[in-house]
Amino acid sequence: PSPDGTPQWVLPSETIGGAAAALGGASLEEDPDFVVRKLPDKEPLPSLAGQAADLIAKGAAAAARNGFIHYYGPPGTIPQISYAQALSNTPAGFFRDKTVFIGASVSTFLQGQRKDDYRSPYSSRPNQFVSGLEVQATIFLNLIRREWLRAFPPWLQSVSSVLLTAPII
Repeated sequence: PSPDGTPQWVLPSETIGGAAAALGGASLEEDPDFVVRKLPDKEPLPSLAGQAADLIAKGAAAAARNGFIHYYGPPGTIPQISYAQALSNTPAGFFRDKTVFIGASVSTFLQGQRKDDYRSPYSSRPNQFVSGLEVQATIFLNLIRREWLRAFPPWLQSVSSVLLTAPII
């Protein structure tokens, strides 16, 4: 961030950026309880997950405006392997026809440093976090599968609130 706290974007070198099919931002907007609920749509760059999904299904990210993340399960639901395993212990063709997200694990950060980890609706214990990378992969899957969540229309929210809080006679 800059001295005033606003995010600053550093684009990759021309060598990497020029070879990329698309560029996307990896920032996520968490709620006060550290759960990321909304699909990203407020960054200067399109989201990483949205850009990846659009490469596979054109317009996937735009179709999900104002959507909510549909988590598939607790942290670790989406398959993960370490970078070292990926380089040395994977059979030939293991990554063929797959979309791969690469990032740092929570354990690679220094103690006291803000980590790229969040709570999810499946975080049952106070210290159970999902990595930002897994959140990005979840968003990507939501977009290509068209499985994001939608809010009820405001009128239905009002009616359901009244019905759920009304005393039973």
